[in-house]
Amino acid sequence: MLGTETWLPDDAVIGERVELRADAPPAPTVGAGWLRSSHANLWDEGCRRDAVRNDFVVPALVEALRHSGHSRVIDLGAGTAYVLSELRRRSNRIRGVRFTAVEQEASLCEWLDEAHGREWLDVDHRNFLDGPRKPRGPALVISAYSLLEVEGPQLAYLRCSLQFGDTLVVSVATQAAATGQVRRSEVRRPYKRDRFTGLWYPLFEHPVGTLLDAFSAFGARLIGSRAVTTASEDHHSILVFRLDG
Repeated sequence: MLGTETWLPDDAVIGERVELRADAPPAPTVGAGWLRSSHANLWDEGCRRDAVRNDFVVPALVEALRHSGHSRVIDLGAGTAYVLSELRRRSNRIRGVRFTAVEQEASLCEWLDEAHGREWLDVDHRNFLDGPRKPRGPALVISAYSLLEVEGPQLAYLRCSLQFGDTLVVSVATQAAATGQVRRSEVRRPYKRDRFTGLWYPLFEHPVGTLLDAFSAFGARLIGSRAVTTASEDHHSILVFRLDG
């Protein structure tokens, strides 16, 4: 999947462009908002209608899991664990894989326990920028757009959630410039409103060059990438790294 670029038609983009604000958001932010499980259900509905997530990100994860041979999958900033659920469903021929959702919102962790139980999903209640990671041992580690909520200088702290031998798959998006351009200037749009839940999120757009610099500092080697660009100029990158011991 190295160096592949895909263009999606307008009808592949669900809903309007995200609403952005430079000042403080008037609506609830993530944290207080997740106290209502209805938001989690709305978020899942939004994920089901997301063409990029379903047609490109999840298939890339299935491919990475098959090639890596890992028996553990860890999603950093898992939210409702939609990506993990889809990965589990689409990779059902791969036996013996255990899934972990890392999530810092206590109310959402409770929702995950109630919605999925502990039969196939472990819940790790913490900020993925804080360690130590559980469990130990090499894993397929996922960051599906969760880095959009991380300010540039904090990217280095991702190391506490990684171990040598891991395969790391990162998906990011930007409306500022094509992710295929190796740009190293962070674009800050402090808030965005999720079109399905109405909740506001911090938003930091990280160019590919910024991620490559940050991750190479702790030994992550880029082994694959794919760029997906919609006709409405939403740019997505799916990056696959290997942490060599």
